[in-house]
Amino acid sequence: MTIAALTPPAPPDTASTRTHRLSTANRDTAAREVRSMVCALLGATGHAGLTESAALCVSEVVGNVHRHTRSPFVHVVVTLAEGYVVIHVHDAEPQKEPWARELTEVRQLADVPVGGYGLCILQQLTDGWGVTRYGGMFPESKAVWFRLDDGGRGAA
Repeated sequence: MTIAALTPPAPPDTASTRTHRLSTANRDTAAREVRSMVCALLGATGHAGLTESAALCVSEVVGNVHRHTRSPFVHVVVTLAEGYVVIHVHDAEPQKEPWARELTEVRQLADVPVGGYGLCILQQLTDGWGVTRYGGMFPESKAVWFRLDDGGRGAA
């Protein structure tokens, strides 16, 4: 029996790849706190053109952790490499499956369902995104991750 798992894009193992980790309590200010730190980090490391897209995407994913999980903490891993950035947002509820509502033509504003469109931001602004569960057959945590390439979809 073979068990396959999808894993996020791994950066090359080079001296130019840097990883930064930050954690905060899962509270209503978490998205703002993480967004500020990630944007400062990107600006200080030569990825300033990605800050707007990173801010939107990080806010959405961290906000989802706050709204849809009881995870006590939000853990964020930012991997900086030449030409791209990968950001993982971890929570402790792997059974909560993130989903993105399809963007379809809506005839009247009253027909627009509330919620479920946030991950469409990732689909539109990133150069790749996904979900990775950690812990084998009985996962203990998950991460929603996304990649932003310098000069890619999310570059200013």
